[in-house]
Amino acid sequence: MLINLSDEYFLMIEPDKEGPPLTTPIEDELSNKVDYIFSKCKPLDYSFRGFHQTKCFKVSDNKNWFLPNGMITNSLYTYYIRYYRNYVPQSEIDKINKIYNELTK
Repeated sequence: MLINLSDEYFLMIEPDKEGPPLTTPIEDELSNKVDYIFSKCKPLDYSFRGFHQTKCFKVSDNKNWFLPNGMITNSLYTYYIRYYRNYVPQSEIDKINKIYNELTK
């Protein structure tokens, strides 16, 4: 899986390498923000032969997803925020808030 914290990518991380997922998902304002952001994303027109998979066997689809600002992500990022929140870098949390604010101005 690609790990990239640059401004070109959004939550392209491997939080499961840091530790196990939560047993109960976090449902809060940040979770709602990522849902809203994902609702504005568009998938790439073609698919890849690969996919992303966590150690807990959650699997992404085989497409890159594009945010309205052009950032690239994958379909697991809403899962990461709910189940791997403790391992998501602060820089990515900051991106969530920034992107959400830009989309809701």
